[in-house]
Amino acid sequence: MIRSIRIIVFVCALVISAAAISTLQAYAQSGCSIEVQKDVFPPVHRDFSFFVTSTTEPDDEFSIPAGTHSNVFFVQGETDVISEIVPDGWELVDVTCETEGPGFNVFVDGEKNVVATCVSDGFSLCTWTNRGPSNVPTLSEWGMIAAALGLGIVGVFFAVRRRKSQAV
Repeated sequence: MIRSIRIIVFVCALVISAAAISTLQAYAQSGCSIEVQKDVFPPVHRDFSFFVTSTTEPDDEFSIPAGTHSNVFFVQGETDVISEIVPDGWELVDVTCETEGPGFNVFVDGEKNVVATCVSDGFSLCTWTNRGPSNVPTLSEWGMIAAALGLGIVGVFFAVRRRKSQAV
């Protein structure tokens, strides 16, 4: 009895696995995908958010950790715009895409958004590169003026002191 139950469970699992694999293969063969890769300088451990606007699907937002990647899938006839939600203090430096497949039109617009149209099959690797806030302390314009005046006053003080010591 237990042996026949195991055989039935095994056959059911085999049928379900075969159906899942054929569905995935059919989906992979009839669409496009973009691998969203995130590079940051300096390297940090934080999540970065992206927003996807689609012509056929509801808008979507997702996050990925710095230094990793995620995939966005398209169906034929779909056009998507993928944009990064840049965190405060960070700067989006560059977006580059490398596309494979004649049926996938991908370009980066002037606002550093990726616009992709899936005509048939294709794949693209798009890398968003950000520069983080600097940890080096800096002075503003007025701070530099104040520092120059302070150094000038110290210089005058030592010049007067030296002149007095030479006069004696």
